[in-house]
Amino acid sequence: MAEFKIPNEWLKVNISDIADVDLGKTPKKSDYLSIGDYKVVKFRDVDYTGIDWTTDKDGFVGERSVVGLRELKLHDVLITASAHSSEHIGRKICFVNKLPRNYRKIFFCGELLGISPKTGYLSAKYCFYYFLSHAGYKEIQSHVKGVHLTSGQARNMSFPFTPQPEQDRIIEIVEELFSDLDNAIENLKKAQEQLKVYRQAVLKHAFEGRLVDDAGNWHEYEVGDIIENSLIGLVRSLKEQNDKGLGIPYVKMDCIDLDGKVDMAKAVFVQAEEDKIKKYALQKGDVLLNTRNSYELVGKTGIVKDDSVLRIFNNNILRMRFKENIDPYFVCYQLISPTIKSKMVRGKKATTNVCALYQKDLFPITIRIPSLKIQKLIVQEIDNRLSVCDNMNICIEEELLKAESLRQSILKQAFEGKLTEQWRKKHKDLISGENSAESLLKKIKAEKEALQDKPKGKK
Repeated sequence: MAEFKIPNEWLKVNISDIADVDLGKTPKKSDYLSIGDYKVVKFRDVDYTGIDWTTDKDGFVGERSVVGLRELKLHDVLITASAHSSEHIGRKICFVNKLPRNYRKIFFCGELLGISPKTGYLSAKYCFYYFLSHAGYKEIQSHVKGVHLTSGQARNMSFPFTPQPEQDRIIEIVEELFSDLDNAIENLKKAQEQLKVYRQAVLKHAFEGRLVDDAGNWHEYEVGDIIENSLIGLVRSLKEQNDKGLGIPYVKMDCIDLDGKVDMAKAVFVQAEEDKIKKYALQKGDVLLNTRNSYELVGKTGIVKDDSVLRIFNNNILRMRFKENIDPYFVCYQLISPTIKSKMVRGKKATTNVCALYQKDLFPITIRIPSLKIQKLIVQEIDNRLSVCDNMNICIEEELLKAESLRQSILKQAFEGKLTEQWRKKHKDLISGENSAESLLKKIKAEKEALQDKPKGKK
């Protein structure tokens, strides 16, 4: 078990002593359907808040394919047991608080570990909260081999066991504290949403000429008419990309955020010939537009604010450089404004979850542009207002991080027995003698041995 002290009345046990622990089983790829009566819960469906039952694509199998699959039970605990990177194992965990009645049976796939607590001895929510804690995550990680958590390894995970009355009290206190915490988090996230609305209002007003006293004369231009030159980025396959800093930074779709920034922290690295680097090198003032993504994210636009780092960009990005009388910041802000964004995706339909925006779609779009002097004044006014938003959002993000730290602090105190210290003094009879953790563990083992020794009936 990850290092932390438990009360003297508690025991460290293997999770398999007090629960059934098994990996799910993954059907053949050809067996998956997108509609049916036999639901298969996947890694994508699992979240702290529960299971997402709305993801139907490849989420079912036919009746003939259910043989050997692991059935999901109400109040099971699901933990991710397989991932591309080992540190992600155990990061997603959920408590199965409901099983929809519109399915005949529900199963879970092999990338998930299922824990079914023994009724009367272990509360599923107590189990869920432990593995949600930092100590529980470290315990999971200590049993990971490569990029997998096997059933055999998982059954040996150490677990802080106390009689169920104390488990129930811990759950009660934790959920009361979490309720207040979740309300605070919800309010912070609402504030973030309000900031997004304000940002869009600022951009809308800016391009209606309402941010400066003398907006001057505006003229309409097609986007293609104000571009000096444009270029689609360099193709590099996933196998050619790395996150180890080998080669040159390679800007991808994920580097462009919805607020017009290019975040180099999300860039990967690739090898490229000198002539390719020269051709695809980015410079200050380049406007980048994401041409392929989901329907909601296609058209994300950002601007390169410095050229202190040599970098290139990938083939899902359109790089635009504008004529001398055009401020690239002014165009970038206008392209992420709600009016122009709606023009970009008008009539576009996503195919296989991907929507493409071609130059022939973008270049005929008309935008309104005043004199260069007014452009710069408007950009300055936008920057002033949005910088306030950015600062407020930073404060909110810091508070959200503190909230998560507080959540982990609550769980740490819970599984060190500190939240129920006074409760144990008042209810010794519920956790001692025949009700003690030691006595209950002996009883569980005796029941298991009796079940194993029971003669099997004739077929």
